[in-house]
Amino acid sequence: MLHTEHMYAPRSNIVQQYGNHGRNTSHIRIEMVQRLAARYLQFDYHYTSSATNMLRELKWSTLEQRINQASLTMLHKIHNR
Repeated sequence: MLHTEHMYAPRSNIVQQYGNHGRNTSHIRIEMVQRLAARYLQFDYHYTSSATNMLRELKWSTLEQRINQASLTMLHKIHNR
């Protein structure tokens, strides 16, 4: 069964539970959608299953890695114009 209690939780509860760690609320919500998508593709909604391991199995980058890659790519393009 799909656990959706976090999908409808107020933003303040999401940030409090997962911590902010320098990320804004939008980043946290995007990561939650990515984790839910990984669970959907793996068809594993059990609460003891690790979404992080599923992301690794799918070889998906984290949002932070994608942001860093995009920043480095932009810097490279600017520098080597």
